[in-house]
Amino acid sequence: MYWNNPKLLVVIVVLIGVIAFIRLTSQPAGLAATDDDSSTPFHVVSAEHQILLPDFTLTPAEGQPFKLSAAVAKGPVVLDFWATYCGPCRMELPELDKIRTSYASKGVQFYAINASDTPDIIRQYATVTKLGIPMLVDRDAEITRYLSIDSIPFTIVIDSNRKIVSGLSGFDEDMSDHLPVALDKILGSKT
Repeated sequence: MYWNNPKLLVVIVVLIGVIAFIRLTSQPAGLAATDDDSSTPFHVVSAEHQILLPDFTLTPAEGQPFKLSAAVAKGPVVLDFWATYCGPCRMELPELDKIRTSYASKGVQFYAINASDTPDIIRQYATVTKLGIPMLVDRDAEITRYLSIDSIPFTIVIDSNRKIVSGLSGFDEDMSDHLPVALDKILGSKT
């Protein structure tokens, strides 16, 4: 009965495609869930779905150049993509800075990457807000484009193999609860 009506069959196929597309694009940067609760922000992804990042170097707003391979050799790296015009980013950065402070002794490094503002504007913002998180500049938006970031804030956690093991696209008002759970799991700690 359904199979004899080509128009109905086309509608069904299109609906299935739309549903599949929505499900596939609802997780950030291709991150797929482990057996854990994938509805929790910053869940750790299974090994087969982790994305390998190329090694790259970014210019800091102040200080020494950042090279991904050198950073991950010291421990996990959290990269937060943001801009000064982004209200949710401005709300998130102080929370991220607090988490950075509490995880510094565990070897976790945090960096804020900005692809839209000048180094001067970024330095001024960091000074006014008294943020301690190192600010990097993605001048040509090369890394932003590589990761297909189309909305910010966008936060990823990278392991010692340069693989994205966790992340979130968007603002998480409970970041101070969710991100530490993922970091503890990545570090092998019990939460």
